[in-house]
This record gives sequence, C-alpha cells and structure tokens, in this order.
Amino acid sequence: MDELLLIGHSHISCFEKVAKNIRNVTVINLRKIRESLNTEEEAIKALREIAGGTKPKAVCLSLRGNDHNILTLLEHPKPFAIANQVDLLNNCSERWPIPYSAMKDSLEKTIREKIEHLSITIFKAFPKSRRFYIPPPPPISDWGHIKNNPGIFKDKIDLGFPPLALKMAVYKMQIDILEDLYSSLETSLITIDDSAKTEKGFLKPSYFNNDPTHANALYGELMMNKILKETGIKR
Repeated sequence: MDELLLIGHSHISCFEKVAKNIRNVTVINLRKIRESLNTEEEAIKALREIAGGTKPKAVCLSLRGNDHNILTLLEHPKPFAIANQVDLLNNCSERWPIPYSAMKDSLEKTIREKIEHLSITIFKAFPKSRRFYIPPPPPISDWGHIKNNPGIFKDKIDLGFPPLALKMAVYKMQIDILEDLYSSLETSLITIDDSAKTEKGFLKPSYFNNDPTHANALYGELMMNKILKETGIKR
C-alpha cells in the first residue's frame, strides 16, 4: 500500500486526529521533535526513524505558515498598509504606507530563511518521494472569535483588529512567496479547498480551531481527502 507522509509545524496538527484512522498516512509534527533537528544529519535520521523505514510515495509539507498572522492578526502598534491600498490609507491618515515590493522582499527573506533549507533536508530524507506542499489555511476574519480565543496573543489583544483587506493582502502575498519557493524545489501545490473559504477568501467559521490562527480537525478531514486525491494515494 502506498504511504503518505505529512510533515510540518503547528498547522499540521489539524491532520493528526484524522490520520489516526488512516493506516497508510503518517503525520510528523516537527514541534515535537525539534531537539532532533539541530543538524541536517540528525534531522534526516529522526525523520526516517519516525517514518518507520517506509519509502513513502509522497511527502507533503506544511511548514510554519503564521507569518501573515504575526503581521496582521492584530493591528500593528504603528498601523500600516500596502502602498497600493489607497482606501485604507485615505481612511486613516496615521497608517504608514509600505511599498508592495519592500514588504514582499522582507517577508520572503524571513520565510526562506526559516523553511527553505528545512524543506530541502526533508526531501533529502525521502529522495524518491513525490513532493507536495499545503499552504496555511486562510486567515480568520471573526474578531469575536479572536478576542474569545486569543491564545499567545492575549497580552496584545488591546491593539485591536486590522482591516480585513490588509489581512487578506498579506496572506495572499505569503501564498505567492510559497508558490515561488516550492516551484523552485519542484514541489506541487495542493490548493485550499474552496468549500473551506468564505466569499471573500477567509476561513469559514465551521473550520475555526479554539485559537486565533489555526484550523480544526474538520478542516483536516476536508483537506486530507483532497491531499489523498491529488497524491493518488488510497486509504
């Protein structure tokens, strides 16, 4: 039977419960083995041990992903907008305009520094596997949910809620960066299922986890079905 490995950081957790009922799918949460990732050699050894010596048909990554939330989950202490968002700038004279290219370059530098080498290391551990990645789930647009489930952001909740247009613009910017990065690594994108998104592209409430940034196991089930279909792996 073909094997699938799902490997990632916090956004991978929505798949953990789902995968327990699928014998040929293994989820590796890198946050739980961070002590074993100090060097490339250690990481490759640890990943292969957890995989149980299998040679998976496909490896699907979901690394980091909350960069857009760090910037726009809450209003920034110095409010900003992307320079082409004229309406946001007109509605708030104190909002600082940042050129699109400058913001994208900065965000891309951060993302590549954090996950490019790690992605290459994971692929080295399973060199014959087909490569896939899943982008992070869309941002949550419900301020009430975020206030009631602030998680690690509870001490900063008084900063308030940023404009939804800014949240979506930065999220799309991150997706564009990830597409470019993984295209250069010959890795296929598995897009977010449209049924998980609102008309404006945000995560639907039925898929909120009990925190301000992650999706739940119901979302994990939805996306698992899509992953299995696109990787050609049967349960």
